Amino acid sequence: MILTQLRDYLKQHGRASVLDMAYRFDVEPDTIRGMLAHWIKKDMVEEFEIPDSQCNGCSKCDDKKNEIYRWAAKTDCRPR
Repeated sequence: MILTQLRDYLKQHGRASVLDMAYRFDVEPDTIRGMLAHWIKKDMVEEFEIPDSQCNGCSKCDDKKNEIYRWAAKTDCRPR
């Protein structure tokens, strides 16, 4: 998987969990996190905070499932 595939996936879906992306690209979650770090550094991706109104604080959710990122860039960017 390359950075542009991850970029395109997030741009198309808007937001996704680390586990969803790892499953989609058949890689370890840490691999996804490393690639996300590239886009975060460029201010293209940001972690998505689940609004309190959508979470009742029951602590039953897997923290990894709630690790969600979204495409935040206002303009298109090509990796260098």
